[in-house]
Amino acid sequence: MPYVQVPDPRLNAGKPGLSADWVQIRDNQDFFNTQINDLLVSIGISGQSIADDFASAAGTTGVSGATWTASTFGTGNLPAVVSEHSMELDSVGNTAGNRSTVIAVDAKIRIQKAEEYVAIMECRVKGISVSDDFFFIGWQDVALAASAVADNRTDCIAIINGSGGTGWRAITAETAGGSDTSPADFGTFANWHVIRLVVTCSATAGNRKVESYLDGVLQDTFVTDANIPAEILRPAIGVEADGTGVARHLHVDYAIFTFQSRPLAA
Repeated sequence: MPYVQVPDPRLNAGKPGLSADWVQIRDNQDFFNTQINDLLVSIGISGQSIADDFASAAGTTGVSGATWTASTFGTGNLPAVVSEHSMELDSVGNTAGNRSTVIAVDAKIRIQKAEEYVAIMECRVKGISVSDDFFFIGWQDVALAASAVADNRTDCIAIINGSGGTGWRAITAETAGGSDTSPADFGTFANWHVIRLVVTCSATAGNRKVESYLDGVLQDTFVTDANIPAEILRPAIGVEADGTGVARHLHVDYAIFTFQSRPLAA
C-alpha cells in the first residue's frame, strides 16, 4: 500500500485524531516495514545471491546458464523466458513424470541451518491450470538430481502446491525428523502472488525458524527444529505432472534468493 500523509491540522487540533487518521498512521507503518524489509534484502545481494527478473529475449530456453541449470524429463518443455518477461516451466502433458525444472548453479546461494544468518526466498508466481500436479519453489537438498526436485519432499524448505489443488502451502521437512506444512492453502494459483520464505539459521537450535508469507502477510511460522533439514540446500524451482490433471504451467516473474543478514565466518 502507498504512503499517505496525514494532514497536520488534524494532528495539531489539541484532541485525538480521527479514527481514519490512526488507521492511516498504522498503514503507513506497515508501508515502512515493507520498505525496510526490501532494503534489507537488497543489502544482502551478493555475487552468490540470485536476483533474476527473467528479462532476456523472449523464447530464450534454458534461462540463464550463469544462474540456473535448466532440465526437462519425460516430455516437459525446457524452462524458457516468455513474452511477459517471466520464466515458464511447463510439464506439457498430464503423464506422471513429465517435468520442467531449474536448480541454482553451484556458485549460487546455499544454506544450512547450523550457520548464523537469515536467508530469504521471494518469487512472484502464477500457476496456469488447476490440478493436483507438483509445484516446488524454494530450497532443495543438494544431493538430489534435477529430475527429483519438483516432487521430492524429503529434505526441503519450500512453497509447494496446496492440498486443495488451487493454492499454495509451505513445507519444511527433514528425513530423520518429520515435516511441518501449512494447515490450510493460501493464495490462488490463477493469480499473481508474491511468495516469500524467511529462514533463520543458527548454531543454537532454539533460534531456528522458517516463516512463510503471501503478498507480505505472514502465513505460518515453523519452529520444530527436528523438521528443519540439516542438509545443505540449494535453490530449486520445478513442476511435474502426476497423471491426474492437465498440463501444468508455472510462471515466475522474478526470483530472489539471498541473505537478510550477511553470513560471517566464525
